[in-house]
Amino acid sequence: MEIKNYVEDAVIEIAREQTATDEHISHCERCFMDVVVYALNKLKPMYAVSDEGYIFTEVRLDSAQMKAEITVAVLEGIRKVKEHPHHA
Repeated sequence: MEIKNYVEDAVIEIAREQTATDEHISHCERCFMDVVVYALNKLKPMYAVSDEGYIFTEVRLDSAQMKAEITVAVLEGIRKVKEHPHHA
C-alpha cells in the first residue's frame, strides 16, 4: 500500500503550465522545484491510500476552488523564486 499526497501532482502540473509561459523565471530544475516546494508548503496536503480515498481526493482536486488555490500558491512561488533564485 502506498501513501500519496495527491496535491503534489496537481501542483507540479500547474507549475509546469505557469513556468512554461513565464519568460522571466529561470527554467532550471532547481527553480522549478523551489516553486513546487513553496506551493506545497502553502497548501493543505491530501493523502490517500485506498481507491475510495483517491476518488474523493480527485473530485476535490478537480473543483474550481481547489484549482484556484493551487494556482495562487504556484504564482506566489514563482514570484518568490524570481525575486530570490537559489541558482547561479
